[in-house]
Amino acid sequence: KAIIINFGWNDTKPLKECNFSGVNVLCYQNRTCEKEDDYLKNYRECTQQEIDSVRFNSAGFLVKTSSFKLYYLLLGLILIFLL
Repeated sequence: KAIIINFGWNDTKPLKECNFSGVNVLCYQNRTCEKEDDYLKNYRECTQQEIDSVRFNSAGFLVKTSSFKLYYLLLGLILIFLL
């Protein structure tokens, strides 16, 4: 599951275009996307602890497999879906 955050602090500009269709979203930080379409309001708002865990940890989220764990940076996921 992806944690969608804006990676900024108080003066971050939101992304112009967001499309998370097909993405299993755990939570969404408000004001990450410029146009907050209705479907974004269906996502749970990220807690400060979740936001801090992405900002301050080397791994954005964890994917568990049967044999090992793979770490991916959330920013990479967002960039893939924006392209």
